[in-house]
Amino acid sequence: MKALVAALCCVIVLSCASSRPRALESKPDTTRNESVLPGSKQDQIKQLEEAINVDRLKLALDEPPESDYATSPAEPMGAMPSTQDPKCRPAKNETCSTSCTLSDSICGNADKICKLAIEINDDWARGRCAKANKTCEGSRTKCCGCQ
Repeated sequence: MKALVAALCCVIVLSCASSRPRALESKPDTTRNESVLPGSKQDQIKQLEEAINVDRLKLALDEPPESDYATSPAEPMGAMPSTQDPKCRPAKNETCSTSCTLSDSICGNADKICKLAIEINDDWARGRCAKANKTCEGSRTKCCGCQ
């Protein structure tokens, strides 16, 4: 677990340095890569969920209570990047830019979790998807409402 956390920290630091959205990747070179993460599908979900939690904490966003997502649909939201969403109009400053970059990362990882949940098709995976989607919604609200 310590190795996973250390590796995740390295990915985040490299992502920050390159000013690109953070997405958990199977290669350490920070290029966006859609290849499958190593390990079982459950392990992949756990890794993506950890990346979401790191970004959520950077946003100072509370973890959604289970009551908020227990009955939510467990399917990919397909949230478009904030820069492509015409309804999303954050202020043009560093704080809002960082907020939206973190939100895009959270939502991208939430979609990956949900795609894996569809493949696994069990209650645990569907719950992880629903929770990730609620975190995405909260982060998107923070990004788009940033002033």
